[in-house]
Amino acid sequence: MKQKRKMVFLILMVIVIVGMFLPVATFKDNTAQTLVKTIEDKQSELKGQADQLERWKAGGKKKPEQIEKQEKKVQGLQDELNALIEKQEEATENANDISYSLLPAPLPINDFPARYGAQKNAAYDAKQGLKKLEEKINKNNEEKTKLQKTLEYATLIQGLDETVETVKITTDKGEEEIAVSDLKTMILEELSAAQKLTAQADEAIEPDPAEGGEEGAEEGAAEDAAPAEEAAEATNEEGTAEEGAEETAEEPVEEAQPEVVFDAEKIIADLNAKIVELDDNIKNYQDKIEPQKALIEKEQAKLDAMEPEHEALNPEELQIDNSVINNYKLYQTNKQGFNVLVWVIFAAFVATVLLVILAGNKEISKLYTIASFTHLAGILMLCYTLVRLTAFPIKLPYGNATLNIPVTIILLAGSIIAFAIHVQGVHNSKRSMIYVFCSFLSLLALVPFWIMMVNATRSSSAIQNGVSLIPGNYMSYNWNVLASKNFDIKIGFMNTAIIAFGSTIFSVFFSAMTAYGFKVYQFKGNKILYAVVLAIIMIPGQVTGTGFFMFMYQIGLVDNRWALIVPAIAAASTVFFFRQYLEANLQLSLVEAARIDGCGEFRTFCRIIVPIMIPAMATMGIMAVIGSWNNYLTPLMLFQKPGLKTLPMMVQELRGDIYRTEYGSIYLGLTLTALPLIIVYFALSKYIIAGVALGGVKE
Repeated sequence: MKQKRKMVFLILMVIVIVGMFLPVATFKDNTAQTLVKTIEDKQSELKGQADQLERWKAGGKKKPEQIEKQEKKVQGLQDELNALIEKQEEATENANDISYSLLPAPLPINDFPARYGAQKNAAYDAKQGLKKLEEKINKNNEEKTKLQKTLEYATLIQGLDETVETVKITTDKGEEEIAVSDLKTMILEELSAAQKLTAQADEAIEPDPAEGGEEGAEEGAAEDAAPAEEAAEATNEEGTAEEGAEETAEEPVEEAQPEVVFDAEKIIADLNAKIVELDDNIKNYQDKIEPQKALIEKEQAKLDAMEPEHEALNPEELQIDNSVINNYKLYQTNKQGFNVLVWVIFAAFVATVLLVILAGNKEISKLYTIASFTHLAGILMLCYTLVRLTAFPIKLPYGNATLNIPVTIILLAGSIIAFAIHVQGVHNSKRSMIYVFCSFLSLLALVPFWIMMVNATRSSSAIQNGVSLIPGNYMSYNWNVLASKNFDIKIGFMNTAIIAFGSTIFSVFFSAMTAYGFKVYQFKGNKILYAVVLAIIMIPGQVTGTGFFMFMYQIGLVDNRWALIVPAIAAASTVFFFRQYLEANLQLSLVEAARIDGCGEFRTFCRIIVPIMIPAMATMGIMAVIGSWNNYLTPLMLFQKPGLKTLPMMVQELRGDIYRTEYGSIYLGLTLTALPLIIVYFALSKYIIAGVALGGVKE
C-alpha cells in the first residue's frame, strides 16, 4: 500500500475508533409526552361538565344546591387540569435526555426488574414443587389405605368355608352384609386399579434431587406435576372400576359369576407387594422433601437479598420494558451479548490498524489480506450493533434510542471509506474481497432454494413462526397431505415433462433454423420480416391469450398436449437471441465451403451450424424448459381433464382449503416441481459458460 493511501486509511480508522467514544444514541425523556393524553382527556371531561353547568343555569329547573355542587365539580376538574399542565411544563423544562456512546462503558440499561421477576418465579416454583410432593405422598397414602382394606377382605374370604354365600364387612358407612361373589369382584377390581397405577408410576422416571445437586432438585421440582396428575388419573380409573363393579353387582350375574377366578393366595401376595411398593414410593417422595425445602430456602434467600435493591429502585432509570418481550421469546434483549459485541468491534478495528502498520511498505503481504477481512467483519458487526441499539425496548418515561446522525456518519462512512481505500490499494485484498462478494451473492442465490426444501420438511405452524435453516421431521406428514389432496405426482410429472421438453425441442430447433435463415439468406423482405419478429417480442402473452384459446378451440386442440407443444415453434425472443449469436460467431465462409463440397442446406445446418450454436441452444433450452415447466395460465385455459393437469396447476390447488392452509405440503409440492429444473440446469450449465473454439478459414 502506498504511503499517502496508507496515511489516509490510518487517519480514518483512528477517527472511527475515537468515534466509538462519542455519544452515538440518545434516550429522550418522554415524561411530558406521556401527560399529553391525560391532559386531553381531562380537558374533554372539563368541557362536558362546564357545558352541563351552563345548561342547568340557562334552564332554571335545577336547585341551587345542585348548581353549587356542579360548580364545585367543574372547579375541581379545572384545578386538576392546571396541576397537570404545570407538571407537563415542569417536565418539559427539566427533561433529562440521556446520551450514551458505545464505549468505554457497556450499555447502562438496568435489567434488575427482569432479574427480580425471574427470581420471584423461581422461588414460587420451588414452593409449588414441595406442595406437589406432599400431594403425591397423600395420594399414595390414600391408595395404601385402600389396598390394606382390600387385603383384609381377601384374608377374610381366604378363611371362609366355600359354602358361605354372604359375609359382614366393615366399610366407611358401617357394617354391611355383602355377597361373597360381589366382594371377590370388588377385590379384583381394586387390584386391577392398583396395577394400572403402578404401571403409570413406572413410566414416569424422576431424577433424585439429593443425588443430582441443585440442578437435579430444580428438575425434580419442575417435573413433580406429572406423577401427581398420573396418580389422579389412576384414582379416577379406580373410581370408574368401582362404579363398574357396583353396576355389575346390581345386574344379574348368574352366568358371569362362575367365570370369576379368585385365587386368594395369589391376590394376597399381589396386594402385599403393591403395599410394599407404595411404601417405597412414599419413602422416595419423603426423601425428596428435605432437598426441596433446602431449594426453597436457597431461592427465597436469593429473593430476599434482592429486596433492598428492589425497594430502592428508581422507576425513572433506564430499564427494559418487559411487556414488549412476548411469551414466544421472539424478542430477546441480551444486553450482555450486545456489550460483548461492542468490544469485539473495537478489537477488530484496532487489530486492523495494527496489521496494516505491521505490514510496512510491502506491496504484497498476508497481513493486508487478514486486515481486510478483519475490517469487513468489524463493519458488518458495527452496522448490526447500531440497528440493534435502536431496537432495545426501553421502559417509560424514556423512549427507544435515536441515533446521533453526525456520529453515526463518522462511524459508518469513515470505516467504509477506509475499507475501500485499503482494498483498492492492495491487490491481494481486492481480489479476496471480490471472492468474498461473489461467494456472498452465490450464497444469497442458494438460500431461497434451501429454505424451500427445508420448509418441505416442517409443519405449517413452524413455518408461520419463522424461518429456519434446519430441516424438520414432517416430510412424511406433508407427503400424506399431498396424497390426500389428489396431488398425483406421476401424472403431474408426466404431463409437465412432455409439454416442457417437447415444446423446448420444437422451440430451440426451429428457432435456430429461422435465425440461420435470417443470417445466411439475403432475400427481399429479410429485414422487414426480422422487424416483425422483433415487434412480436413487444406483445405480452396475456394480450394474445383469448385469441390463442379461441384458435385452439376451433381446431379442436383443447384438452390436448399438442396445443402447448406445436405453437412453441413460434418463439420470437429465441429467434432474436440465436440471430445475434450467429452474427458474432458464424463465418459465412464455412457455409460456402460446405456448399462447394456438395453438402445440402439441411445437412449444412445440422452438421455445421448446430455444433456452433450448442452454447446458445443450451442457454435458450434452459430458459424454455423453465418457462414451460412453470407455465400455469395457459394450461389452466386449455386443460379441463384431471389427467392433463401439470405440476403448477396441482400446486395451486393445494391452497384450495378454506379452513386451513398446509404450507408444509405446498412447499413440498414446490420442491418437487423445482427439482427437475435444478437437474436440467446443472446438466446444461457448462454449455452456458463454455466457449466454443470456432475454427476460422483464412480469407
